[in-house]
Parts: sequence; C-alpha cells; structure tokens
Amino acid sequence: MGQLKEETELDWCSAKAADDLVLVSRYFYDDWGQQRSLIRPDGVEEHEVTNPIKQTVTTWIDGLAKSVTQNNLFDKPDSIKRFNLGDDPSDPQATPYSEHNFHYDGLGRTAHEFDALMHKTAYGYDPFDRMLKTTLPDNAVVERRYVSHSREELPVWIGVHANGNVKELGEQMFDGIDRMTQSITGGRVTTYSFKQGETQPCKVIRPTGVKVEYVYEPNLSEEPLSRTTSAIASTYEYDKKNARLQSSEESGIKLSRDYHTTGRLRAKHGNMPVRHSRCSTTTAGRHVC
Repeated sequence: MGQLKEETELDWCSAKAADDLVLVSRYFYDDWGQQRSLIRPDGVEEHEVTNPIKQTVTTWIDGLAKSVTQNNLFDKPDSIKRFNLGDDPSDPQATPYSEHNFHYDGLGRTAHEFDALMHKTAYGYDPFDRMLKTTLPDNAVVERRYVSHSREELPVWIGVHANGNVKELGEQMFDGIDRMTQSITGGRVTTYSFKQGETQPCKVIRPTGVKVEYVYEPNLSEEPLSRTTSAIASTYEYDKKNARLQSSEESGIKLSRDYHTTGRLRAKHGNMPVRHSRCSTTTAGRHVC
C-alpha cells in the first residue's frame, strides 16, 4: 500500500563508520490504513488507535495509562478522558479518573470548556475570530482590544476585570502598516522607530531610557548589521550568498563562525585567550564535543 514501514536514520558522529549512530523507527497500521503504533529507536512503543466510526482516538505509551479523545465534525475534541493504568477504555465498566470537555459555537470556535475539576472557562470572539474575552473559573474576565484598521490579531490593550476592578496588563500601538510603535507592560514603556519601507525598527528606546539603534541591509536579511547604544557598539557580518552569520564584534571581542556545506555550524573562533573554542555537531545536529 506504499506506507512507510521502517525508517533508519544514520547520524555520522565521526569519520569512522563504526561510530555511526543507527536510529531505527518502525511503523504499524490498522485496517483503515491509519498509523496505530510506532516503535521508537529507544524501543518504546507509542500507540494511537483511531476509530473513524465512533470518531475516537485512543493514545498511550507502553507501561502508561490510556487516554481517549472524542472528536466532533469539526475534527476538534469534544472530550478527553484519561483512565487509570490497566483500565481498558473499551470496557463499559471502566470509569475515567478525569475528563476534560469542550463546547463550540456554530463556527467551530471554542465557546467554553470544563477541566477535570469541572471548572468552566468561556471565550468570546469578534467578527474576525479574534478572542475578545476569556472568562476564567473565578469569574475574572480577561479582555483584549485590537486595532481598528486591520483584521489581523494586533492587540492594543489587555486587562483583567475582577471584583469590580479593572487591572490593565499591557498596551500596544501600531502604525498603519501593522508595525508596533509602542509597548507598555506593567507601566514600562518601550518605543520603536522605523525607516520608510522597513519592517525592523531602526531605533528602540527601552523602559530604562537606553536607546538602541540598528542598521539593516533589507536585501540580505532581517538581522541587523550593527547595534549601537551609548555604551556598546556591536557589528555583524553575513555571508552575502546565504545570509549566514559569519562574524560579530562587540567591545573589541570578535567571534567568527565556520559552517559545513550543509549549513550546520562547524566551529566558532574568538579572540579571547581563554574562551577560544571549537565545537562540532553530527549530521543530525547532535553535539558530540
């Protein structure tokens, strides 16, 4: 049927073939063609049994308890039941030790949910499917407000209504092309300035009053070429072919990078006498030294 049965990953840890790390995964399927289990390289078997008639998915790992997810026509969970170790969910006498239930509106959005302790959380949305209100189990309400010029999820205010009081958590301001120009969190204000046509800020004023100025090459990447404050100046050099970071320098300390042809980092070199170091990774990205 063309389904993947076995997958072997070879991780080259060194030039010696005997040192290769062989990772084998095995896959098994049910009569519906759905994957029902996976034996991982460490020998542990993961199970996921799907019943398309009852629209249930039963999952467990060998040696652990099972959980059953009941899906609806939106292919979203109506309930998640967790059973004790050794209990068979298909047994009518089996009783779950916890159950999490979800309820949806006509558009498939979560209207409210009940956790295992029957604590209710309710949700409200605007016409653009952005979450406006979240009513927590203690009846506190988290409210969000969004920009009026866009249907994107760009919150300009978030706060909590509780016990007749309103506590503001944060504010944000955006310009006409959805760039954030100001952020206020806990009374701490950060402002962002932009050059025409650029999406990355050229200047950031932090809550401490520190000004950070950035220089970019938009044709190369969104990463800065330099970052400057009143006390520190940092510069960055990138490969003009692939935009990888080649070197960086700050306060006279320079760090350069070498890469494999695959793009993975091969080595770092610094001009600090004690910190000069070399690192390497396997072809799968694992550090071996």
